[in-house]
Amino acid sequence: MTLTRRAVCLCGLAALARPAAATQTAGRRPEGVLCALKSWPEFKWADQVTEAPRAAKLAVQLILDTVGLQPNFEVLQGKFNRKVGGFATIRDGRRYIVYDEDEFHFSAWETDWRGLGLMGHEIAHHLASHTAIYDDDGRSPHAAELEADFFAGTALARLGATLEQALIWTEDLNETHGKRHPKRSRRRVEVEAGWRHGRGMVAREGDACTPDWESPPVSIEGRSCRVARLCGAEGPSSRISCRDASGRWRWAGD
Repeated sequence: MTLTRRAVCLCGLAALARPAAATQTAGRRPEGVLCALKSWPEFKWADQVTEAPRAAKLAVQLILDTVGLQPNFEVLQGKFNRKVGGFATIRDGRRYIVYDEDEFHFSAWETDWRGLGLMGHEIAHHLASHTAIYDDDGRSPHAAELEADFFAGTALARLGATLEQALIWTEDLNETHGKRHPKRSRRRVEVEAGWRHGRGMVAREGDACTPDWESPPVSIEGRSCRVARLCGAEGPSSRISCRDASGRWRWAGD
């Protein structure tokens, strides 16, 4: 995903930077002291890379819940030395999504549709194996980007986003197209198409909707929180609920 101020989504293959102390057996991931200490690979433009906070991981799980999958990648955050929003990549056989912690502030207390849109787009690159094969199967880089845009729109619709909210994350995209990325107007068309597809899915599932918890409890900022499925006139939607000091469940943000 290319942004005017943030060159995004370097979906490609690169070698893992191996620590000098690490040893390696053919066909296996290098092992050593640094690996045991959760040392992350080096990424172009990204410094001080660390594990993403729980709120970002919850955002990922919200998106994956719309298709009933578990993550097959790790989510990292980092300080970027240029304007980069985030990207999906594979290093030494391991899948990663890395995002700029200064650009996206995932929170349990409010819905960040811009961040969810970006994350949905990057998740799609892994789910559709764009990071592994990209255009080796005959698909062009543009087609891969548009496929990821469609998925993002669908996921946002199923999470209850309006069309306007689903398109927020596309506002910073380049209007001119490049070798890997279509122009913004074309991509917005694909996000909207995905959103309408998602709304259709919600409508078809409306009769079978049952309010329930969608996730086990997780600790966010010291509070126990869960994702709840709600049923309304427009179909199912998801919302985060956390226990307050008295032990009562309250909607995050209220």
